[in-house]
Amino acid sequence: MSELEILSDDNFKLELLLKMIDDLINSYKLDYLKEWEKDHNIKRDVLDKQISSLTSKKKEITDLFKNKKGFIKINLNVQCN
Repeated sequence: MSELEILSDDNFKLELLLKMIDDLINSYKLDYLKEWEKDHNIKRDVLDKQISSLTSKKKEITDLFKNKKGFIKINLNVQCN
């Protein structure tokens, strides 16, 4: 696939975005498990909120691509804590 084909392939863009979110969810889960190994009393509240928020974003992005009317501009903001 050439660069121009990738830029115009909405399915590729959607899959890429969803994969990035899934990877982030898995990263949060791994971080939680590392902390849980140290302290079995740790609460899942923060993790559950993060996963819920990211799952909502996945649905929002999927719906955006399904109902696309014209050009979709995506701004990506990556934060490291």
